[in-house]
Amino acid sequence: MITRCAALLTVAVVAFAMSGCALAETPGPAAATPAPDPPAPSSLSPSPVAGAPGDAATWVVVDPAAIGTGTTEVRIAATRLGCSSGKTGELRGPRVSYGADEVVIEVDAEPLGAGAFECPGNDAVEVVVALTEPLGDRSLVDGACLEGEAVSTAACADGPVRWP
Repeated sequence: MITRCAALLTVAVVAFAMSGCALAETPGPAAATPAPDPPAPSSLSPSPVAGAPGDAATWVVVDPAAIGTGTTEVRIAATRLGCSSGKTGELRGPRVSYGADEVVIEVDAEPLGAGAFECPGNDAVEVVVALTEPLGDRSLVDGACLEGEAVSTAACADGPVRWP
């Protein structure tokens, strides 16, 4: 009896683990659920390990109307791309790259430990990104939508430009 229960438990755990974190190749309309209101903003400093990516996260501008040519601080709401049972979790400091026509911002989530996670969609975490120079006439671009696993997801379906 105990051996049969252990076998059933093992099968259930394996089935749960295998079904919990699969990402859809082409998410349908049901996958595009609006993010809840983000919590109070938190300021992040650049990642302590420059260029060391974490888990992919995408972002949106919190208040597009507040952005102008003189903007040196941008409020964004970042969401972990992968399954994590509805919680984006801790974020790594933003990496900002300045170009002539665009400012690219990347915000990664701290990697998760081992485990099985459900995929209900993750919460948005508000982050204040300090720019070292005014935005000017440049676009704000989500670096996660330029290359990597986020490019083919619903979060990047409209492209990488987040403003204007």
